[in-house]
Amino acid sequence: MYEAVALFSMWFWVVLFCAIIAICWAASYESPGGTTMAWAFLLVFGLFLFFITDTRDYWIMAWAKDNPWSSVGIILGYFLCGVPWGFWKWYHYLREKLLNFRENEKDFRDSYKRYDQANTTFAQYMTTRGYPPDPLQNKRLIIDWMTLWIFSLIWDILSLPRKFFKAAFNHMLTSLQRMAQSVFAGQIK
Repeated sequence: MYEAVALFSMWFWVVLFCAIIAICWAASYESPGGTTMAWAFLLVFGLFLFFITDTRDYWIMAWAKDNPWSSVGIILGYFLCGVPWGFWKWYHYLREKLLNFRENEKDFRDSYKRYDQANTTFAQYMTTRGYPPDPLQNKRLIIDWMTLWIFSLIWDILSLPRKFFKAAFNHMLTSLQRMAQSVFAGQIK
């Protein structure tokens, strides 16, 4: 009946690939909503495997029962890889927040400071907006990074070209601004 999506058929691999991309995409969001979507995709894919394909013989469970120490090792290895990944993602999250912090400093000087009656410093202004980020307030995000580490890693690898070009743009920004100013030097008065 379900031969079209039988285990390891072409359509099985298509569905598996789409599920992995969807899970990686959802896990890449730095908010609880994204990780909730990732868990939902995992659940839907698991139900798909159980109900649609011919995996009802529980071959994974049979293997785990026959190889208990290997199963424990795999589970332990998964968790041991998740913890350093959580530190890695937190560091890069903080670096991204630092870039946002610096961008907000320019905005603060340009607009907010004009209307500020209490003579608020930039540090006070940013503290009220959640800077520096607190690990306790981001607990769910960090735990989701650790539990979904393999999907987060895959998405980070897939998004490397975008990160490279973003970093290149940030390094070129001052040169690009000088170029724009020199081209329009005599035109804007």
